Amino acid sequence: ATFVLPFSVVALSALAHSTARRARAQRALLEKQSAELRRSVERARRQEDLVTEVLDAVDFGVIRVTREGDLAVTNEAHARLQATVDVLGEPIAAYAADGTTPVPPSETPLARARAGELFEGELVWFGAPGQDRRALSVTARRLSSGTDADESTIVVSRDVTAEEQALRARDDLVASVSHEL
Repeated sequence: ATFVLPFSVVALSALAHSTARRARAQRALLEKQSAELRRSVERARRQEDLVTEVLDAVDFGVIRVTREGDLAVTNEAHARLQATVDVLGEPIAAYAADGTTPVPPSETPLARARAGELFEGELVWFGAPGQDRRALSVTARRLSSGTDADESTIVVSRDVTAEEQALRARDDLVASVSHEL
């Protein structure tokens, strides 16, 4: 009995010392991993800010639509180009490529892209005929990330109002000259 008690105390203290050392080592490892994770998050945040700055610097609208139809990424040009309401909160009418055929809200390029449809160079006029209006060429393409769960659609819209007005002016001039001849 004189040897068992001191031996038990020594064994328990060695076990406690070993456990405390292991806990300190795990805490140090967790602190290193935490610091690395913070650096990775900060690096990702800086990259996201850079991508946002680049997207906001271009003059065409960019939207990423998730598989569920939610808008994941948009830029300032998108908000400017594809605004669906005017400054008074009234809906802005959309018209087909001919400029006179109304397009229902469920058939606008953005609504179609949110529904999963893909298309290239769709021309849509925003604003009623005779008013200040703009023409957009809109393209929706699939972005593949390797997994079906992350699959999304990118929608790019470009203001082609000046080009469309020039084409219409040319067509009017040709029609007028042809009529006079």
